[in-house]
Amino acid sequence: GDGAGFWVADDGGEVVGTVAVRPKEGGTCELKRLYLRPDRRGTGLGQQLYAHAENFARAHGYDTIWLDSSQRFGRAHRLYERNGFTLVERIDNDWEDNVYVKRLA
Repeated sequence: GDGAGFWVADDGGEVVGTVAVRPKEGGTCELKRLYLRPDRRGTGLGQQLYAHAENFARAHGYDTIWLDSSQRFGRAHRLYERNGFTLVERIDNDWEDNVYVKRLA
């Protein structure tokens, strides 16, 4: 593959969560579209989706995962921090406010 992936968590044919990985420059990939339906938040599904994406990134030889996230998503930020991400930049525009990075190598 090309080092990109998109995954859907499905429950009886209904999409309840998503996550994606896409290449950036160098050995960096970007975590995208980590989304859970509101009734699935706090269930551990977000952690499972994130872990799947990180395993994919490692298997494809990436040394860094990068993401940006709106400040509105506090629960997601706690998940990122629990998984070893560091807040490196706060942009404070309308949508993408916080940039997080995790070194894999």
